[in-house]
Amino acid sequence: KTYKGGGFNELRFEDATGNEQVYIHAQKNMDTEVLNNRTTDVKVDHTETIGNNQSITVGLGQTVTVGKERAGGHDQLITVAHDRRISTGNDQTLKVKNDRKVSISHDDGLYVANNRRVTVEGKQEHKTTGDHISLVEGSHSLEVKGDLARKVAGALGIKVQGDIVLESSGQISLKSGASFITLHPGGVDITGLKINLNSGGSPGTPLSTLKPAVLRALVDESNSVSGKDSTESPLKSVQETFNTSLQDPEPPLRRGRFSQ
Repeated sequence: KTYKGGGFNELRFEDATGNEQVYIHAQKNMDTEVLNNRTTDVKVDHTETIGNNQSITVGLGQTVTVGKERAGGHDQLITVAHDRRISTGNDQTLKVKNDRKVSISHDDGLYVANNRRVTVEGKQEHKTTGDHISLVEGSHSLEVKGDLARKVAGALGIKVQGDIVLESSGQISLKSGASFITLHPGGVDITGLKINLNSGGSPGTPLSTLKPAVLRALVDESNSVSGKDSTESPLKSVQETFNTSLQDPEPPLRRGRFSQ
């Protein structure tokens, strides 16, 4: 019994057949010190309940093995009521032998300080229900060994500061309504209800291409992504700039989407 108190420490042994038990009760703290190895072998279930915080320090390595077979019951479930953080001082490897699914109910951000490589040996599908913005500050190469098809429901704007080269071993066709131009190894075919040729005159006023205001906004936001803290989400600022560009009173093609 606790000195001048109502509590007590207890060590109890029960040897009744079918009810064998070793019971330890600590009125307050309990400390265990092992100068060498310690082994705990539980033949059936193990339940541990901690009313407050838990801290585990491992001086060298740690191995956790769950189950011995690829069958039901040999699973691991981790539930965190609030935030969860994982910090790895060196490399991390994740290997999944079957399927993997990730579901995120809010935003998702990925920052890679160096190179990144993604290999998909099967089919890959990508769907964006909102706007899609892609900024490449270096060169961009795309190689398609099969066919390539693009369908744009609105306007398509392309602005190039250098040359544009279209090369085909077959033919190149430009079509608008009933008029079209076809370039092929045998010559150039021009078909239309009316064909206008202007030699030495004014070239006219072409439609302006889309001003890439969104891309400039991405450049401004890249500083915060590369290491500076910011209380405002970069995606929110890009979205506001994109909406502003759509409201500019400019030709229809400028109000379309920018395609690269």
